[in-house]
Amino acid sequence: MSSSENQMTLRALLREKVHIQPGTLTRLPSSQAARLRSPLDLGRLLLAPLAGAPLALLDFWIGHPRGHVVVNPLRHEYLAGVQPVGRRSYDGVAWAAAQRLLTEPGLADPLAYLLDHLLGSDGAAEGRRLSDGAGRNAAWEEVGRRLQRQFNLGYAPAAAAQSPERYLAWGLRAFLADAAGLSVIDPGLERLLRTSLFDAGFWRRSQA
Repeated sequence: MSSSENQMTLRALLREKVHIQPGTLTRLPSSQAARLRSPLDLGRLLLAPLAGAPLALLDFWIGHPRGHVVVNPLRHEYLAGVQPVGRRSYDGVAWAAAQRLLTEPGLADPLAYLLDHLLGSDGAAEGRRLSDGAGRNAAWEEVGRRLQRQFNLGYAPAAAAQSPERYLAWGLRAFLADAAGLSVIDPGLERLLRTSLFDAGFWRRSQA
């Protein structure tokens, strides 16, 4: 069960980092729209998989000047750099398609790619990602190198084996949903995530 601090931070992320494009709800099939009380429910659905994440990870994201999510009718991708969103602009945007949030359980790939980029190079437009073997500081760079080595061992299922970026997104989604299950499929990746991204002690050391 997630802590009250996590829930408070998730609500803050919903206010500060997650944006619902106007008209998104009306573009959904009526059977899906009927499940939602308001457009904000789409943002809550997006963030729900992070309820069990370390508070430090959530705090890192909310405190970062880059990295927003826009829930919209169709686009489902992460784009680095400044993106126009209505009358505003955001630096580093994960575009999340509403219908995919409703039909595909777990952490959305665009959000995983956003976190990957923030941890790799603080989301710099031309910067590398954690899954590229990079890191925003020396501690995270070591995680990136270990991630590259683990990817090359070939434990990933076919869809995740196409690139290190997809491999990390699959790993994050699997860890958040069922860490024990991930340990059976790819024990090295489960151990790496458990001792870095999902370890409060590592976050303290990495920020020292």
